[in-house]
Amino acid sequence: MRLVKQYLMAGAVALTVLSLTACGSAAESRGSSTRPAEQAKAAAQQTPAAEQIVRVTDSQGTTLTLHLNGSPAAKDLCAQLPLDIAVENYSTNEKIFYPPKKLNTADTPMAKPKVGMVAYYAPWDDVVLFYAPLNGGELYELGYVEEDAGQIEKLSGTLHIEQVHP
Repeated sequence: MRLVKQYLMAGAVALTVLSLTACGSAAESRGSSTRPAEQAKAAAQQTPAAEQIVRVTDSQGTTLTLHLNGSPAAKDLCAQLPLDIAVENYSTNEKIFYPPKKLNTADTPMAKPKVGMVAYYAPWDDVVLFYAPLNGGELYELGYVEEDAGQIEKLSGTLHIEQVHP
């Protein structure tokens, strides 16, 4: 599972930061603003590791597509799929679930939380999907949710989580 070398990840993070800085400057010069979910999506798309696509469906039929960044933690999550697992509300901005096994966070980038981001909170061993603005720390970035953040907020009951693309 440790296919991503530390120096490649450092380079990917540096490229992501530079790309986001450039994108932010262009958006500001045009007078437009980028939604937080789009920022999370743009950041994850800059990661050179192989992306994994995961489908999440709750017991009411709400479906989300997660684009995971290929980090060791994201690969560990995919290795545990398919899963049928309870989703919980936490605070006023996130949905969480607890994968059966801890995720390997070595060489996984730290997250700068954004609406639409999928992250791993190592102290509690839970996966977090953010649907509202937040402040957070000790989060590892796993990827982003393709759909509007309002869809995340609708999740309830039991989630069926499956990988649809390696």
